[in-house]
Amino acid sequence: MARNKYPEETGNKIVDVSMKLFLEQGFENTSMQDIVDGLGGLSKGAIYHHFKSKDEILVAVMDKIYSGHDDEWTALQNMDDRLTGLEKLKAVFEASLY
Repeated sequence: MARNKYPEETGNKIVDVSMKLFLEQGFENTSMQDIVDGLGGLSKGAIYHHFKSKDEILVAVMDKIYSGHDDEWTALQNMDDRLTGLEKLKAVFEASLY
């Protein structure tokens, strides 16, 4: 198996494609296969090498969105783990309105 020379670049590409899909289709309606398809040639295993789950990808997406807004993002990361991805996204959007 070939070793990825640019793992950070690959991780960023996964986040970018995922963010686009989450915005277009919604988090709950985006599957890991949708993300694989959007990456054009990257395998599902490669995605799981970088992220353990779709929820973990969501956290990376939110990290990117909230870059520079550390206080708000810290509060959102400490949300109840029982919340669904959709509930977390709604909380993020609500927080961004204030």
